[in-house]
Amino acid sequence: MSSAHIDPSNPDLHSYAFESNPEPTLAWLREHDPVHWSQHGYWFVTRYEDVRAVLGDPARFSSQKAGFGANNPIGKDAGGANGGGGKKASDAEKTMSKGLALSFNQQDPPDHSRVRKLVNQAFSRREISERADKIQAVVDTLMADAQSKGEFDLITDFAFHLPIIVASDIIGIPSEDRDLFRRNFELAARLMAPKRSDEEWAEALTGAKWQSNYMGELIASRAQEPRADLISALIQASEDDQKLTGGEVASAIMTIFTAAGTTTERMISSGAFLLLTHPEQLAALRADHSLMDNVLEEILRFHHPNQSTSTNRRATQDVELGGKTIRAG
Repeated sequence: MSSAHIDPSNPDLHSYAFESNPEPTLAWLREHDPVHWSQHGYWFVTRYEDVRAVLGDPARFSSQKAGFGANNPIGKDAGGANGGGGKKASDAEKTMSKGLALSFNQQDPPDHSRVRKLVNQAFSRREISERADKIQAVVDTLMADAQSKGEFDLITDFAFHLPIIVASDIIGIPSEDRDLFRRNFELAARLMAPKRSDEEWAEALTGAKWQSNYMGELIASRAQEPRADLISALIQASEDDQKLTGGEVASAIMTIFTAAGTTTERMISSGAFLLLTHPEQLAALRADHSLMDNVLEEILRFHHPNQSTSTNRRATQDVELGGKTIRAG
């Protein structure tokens, strides 16, 4: 998509136009405003050395309560990214905030390390070969269905369905609940972006409430009757007599579903687009399939599936960066 309608000096970093074609805006910001104050109320850092400085300084830049959306202090200011518009947080927003704060990507060590170690332990309990065979079977079925129709849409016939089916199977979400779970997940995800309207925000809170209730019931069920799925493995995982709480299990599942779902769908679509618009690279891959690993790495580097501001940090003190002062908080 053309960047003609994007003002690089004041871009909407959550817009479809930016996410579809971020390079021109990022190039402008790196040259003219590398530490940029976003219209949504946060600092946006674009230069490698500055990004590395922020991510490599956990003492001054914390993951704790650093996400945008409902897990920020609602109503901190009218122009903030949290959508509060200067109003006090509702009970639903407070509940959502507490739940999101339990996610291991919203925590600093040692809590982050503890939860991540237990999550990795749970993943290791699944046989990689078994998972690969199941994924291949899903791919084969989707492709056979597409072929039988006589036409094929990469997104609606394949990329949309593949990660939902695979992630739901690994996590332990029953097949009959997949579509409803995905729908409410997408609604709740709006809470992590700037508020667009009261109606959309209300729908997002409704989706988050459904999601929270559903996960609570499913976790309770697996605690009583474990199965060969990730939810059961997370419940059973332990290290030095420590286990994940129910809230930590639920937050871990949502983090994993985010990583497995939307990002995979976007990588398939953007990867295909990049190969089709770079025919010499596509020809090289077709001639030598051993290049696939390098191709995947380059696709991720060149156009990451999540172009929005997903790696968030909160300043614990006033910090000078790129000639700007980032205030504590």
